[in-house]
Amino acid sequence: MTVTRQVSPAASATTISSTVNSTTREGDPAETYSFTIVNQSGVSQSYAIFCKEPAVHPPAHGLVSHAVLVAHGVASGSGTAFLALPRTELYALCGTNYMDGSVQVRVLDRRQVSLGTGSSDTLRHGTTCVTQVTSATPSFDLWGGAADDRGEVGAFCIETGADFTYEQAAAKNFILGLGLSSSGHELVGLYASFTPVPRTTYQIWPSKTFYVVPERTEVNAPRTATDLRTAYEIDFTMRLPHVQLQKYVSFSISYDWTERVKPEVGCQVRLIWVERMPSQAEKASDSNGYA
Repeated sequence: MTVTRQVSPAASATTISSTVNSTTREGDPAETYSFTIVNQSGVSQSYAIFCKEPAVHPPAHGLVSHAVLVAHGVASGSGTAFLALPRTELYALCGTNYMDGSVQVRVLDRRQVSLGTGSSDTLRHGTTCVTQVTSATPSFDLWGGAADDRGEVGAFCIETGADFTYEQAAAKNFILGLGLSSSGHELVGLYASFTPVPRTTYQIWPSKTFYVVPERTEVNAPRTATDLRTAYEIDFTMRLPHVQLQKYVSFSISYDWTERVKPEVGCQVRLIWVERMPSQAEKASDSNGYA
């Protein structure tokens, strides 16, 4: 795997099984995270994008990430998948989510939220959403206005009442979570979800770390942090205008190899999968121009 901003002539000659480009477009009105995946694995491939679980306080029960976007049937050789996510449009979610094999029933209410900004002196609280349980399904009550917001810096809140029990929530598949879509499109999944506890105010800090998982899965399929340990991780807190990540890819051989990119980039990327052990010559050519 090579991690570069600009591929040197020596590095560009290296055989690459798969290339993933992750881009943050600073100043772009669309403010998107984008992923360009070029499939050079030799076979048709599918990919899924997951977001790292948010930080939640108090700790959430059953917190899982979900497949946010998927690309199926990306042809080998010339096949390319492009997936983009908005950076600033976040939605608090509540409802029910039942999955059993190929059966899926999802009933969700959505509320667009803003994250808390500023400091202790200039804090602008993040949105607080209050749930209510009617007809056995959680939904959001009317927003009380900015005066009721209590989200900390980088966070928003979801507040639950006393109109359900944890046992009911677990039995009826109640969820709280966050996502990026204002509508329930079948091709757009949740970022993450968890089982709510009554009479609790959750502070939720969304993550800027995403995972590319090279396998066929359906939108909204859950994955735990343990499941994602060997996924291809992209951390957008690097806040670079453009990062190109290239690596050898296989889905059976695990090889942990960490490498630092050029000093002016100043970030680390964790490399997990290789299709084969790169030769000494390839390692030497890949390291040209790197610290």
